[in-house]
Amino acid sequence: MILIIESSADFPSVAICDLQGIVQFEKKADVFQSHSEQLPVLVKIALDWITDQSFDLLAIGVNQGPGSYTGLRIGVSLAKGLCYAKNIPLLAIDAFEAMGQYLFSQHSELKIVYAMIDARRDEVFMKRLNTSNSFAKVEAKILDNLISEENWEEVGFVGNSNEKALRIIEKEPRVMLFGPFANQLCIEASKLFQNNQFQNVAYFEPFYLKDFVPGISKKFAV
Repeated sequence: MILIIESSADFPSVAICDLQGIVQFEKKADVFQSHSEQLPVLVKIALDWITDQSFDLLAIGVNQGPGSYTGLRIGVSLAKGLCYAKNIPLLAIDAFEAMGQYLFSQHSELKIVYAMIDARRDEVFMKRLNTSNSFAKVEAKILDNLISEENWEEVGFVGNSNEKALRIIEKEPRVMLFGPFANQLCIEASKLFQNNQFQNVAYFEPFYLKDFVPGISKKFAV
């Protein structure tokens, strides 16, 4: 089995899938931005489930980013520690690709998918995918005047930036799915495992895309 850890966005989550990417177990936090408190608990519940089912844990997959700086640090650190302790491989998952392909698999009518994770203000981390698998890159983008698709019946959105997207498009698309959640990453994780695309546990770091700029706490602001 593969344990998936997702910690890049608002609600941390975990999932367990088999080597074909089929979800066997999933659980997510119900408290907004509760990564440091709830993610270790979720992982413990998932590991106990694996033990109770007498399955072998073969690898751990984690969202590689970009996304929340703090969330990614917590998720990746936890994944690396478990991999080191259990001597199993680490899988770095492109969550944008995974979310997009997940949405395509659920809605065959879609031609284009925007996979987006919220950044600051009107900015998002975004990957635009189409059915021809054009190998798009994740970019940091300002949403204003960016999205100009005409046939919204063939466009889907997935991520936690749907509310931002609705501000600048004239018609709500047919498909808008919240995410990322760990269960959406399972198929991509299984592909990485089958292709032996493992990370160096000692040196792997999250993909932040942009440099982290710490802000001033509101309680210290003048």
